[in-house]
Amino acid sequence: MAFGPSYSYSLIRLLYGRKWSDGEASTALRYYCLYVILLAMNGTSEAFLHAVANEIQLKRSNDSLLVFSLIYLVLNVSLIHSAGAIGLILANSLSILS
Repeated sequence: MAFGPSYSYSLIRLLYGRKWSDGEASTALRYYCLYVILLAMNGTSEAFLHAVANEIQLKRSNDSLLVFSLIYLVLNVSLIHSAGAIGLILANSLSILS
């Protein structure tokens, strides 16, 4: 996680050459490295919620997941059209943060 965003361009350049490193791939890998951190925090907090919440709180949490799924779909469509692969990563990140 510490070296991923900083050295994503160099790694893509070393492994795949100029064609891929000068395109969108190195930027997408940079954002993906940051996205993995969000996934870890989300998984930990969700596991904690399911461990300590009572039945009413779990039902409320599951109901809110439906709303956030709809927001996620809208974000996916709009950000993929505007930013491509990076938009997909951003849509997933925003979905996790909400």
